[in-house]
Amino acid sequence: MIAATFRKRHHSHPPTRIGSDVWIGAQSIIGAGLTIGHGANIAANPVVTAGVEPYSIVAGSPANEICKRFSEYDITCVLETVLWEQDVDCILKLPFHDINRCLEILTSDSANGVLPAFKEVATE
Repeated sequence: MIAATFRKRHHSHPPTRIGSDVWIGAQSIIGAGLTIGHGANIAANPVVTAGVEPYSIVAGSPANEICKRFSEYDITCVLETVLWEQDVDCILKLPFHDINRCLEILTSDSANGVLPAFKEVATE
């Protein structure tokens, strides 16, 4: 009888969505049903009570945005390339130390949305 009563009261939480290339610090508390955008960084020990925008850095209790990792233009470009769905071997050849060069390669006409088309360019 107790088990049946418990099952009736149990409610499932809405799904929490975590994007690609997200870093979540130790002992983070993230509320149910929130969306953590691609490339976000969450510092250690925060209480995340609202969704986190792509490529944002958040910290605190409650978590607040500290800054963006890149400019709005760069974020838009990276999101449009859907980089996390591309071939890993090709991604590793991109010049991530230089965001401008990386975006130039990713958005070039020769890339045409498919990374393998510019493997040679990425190794320069």
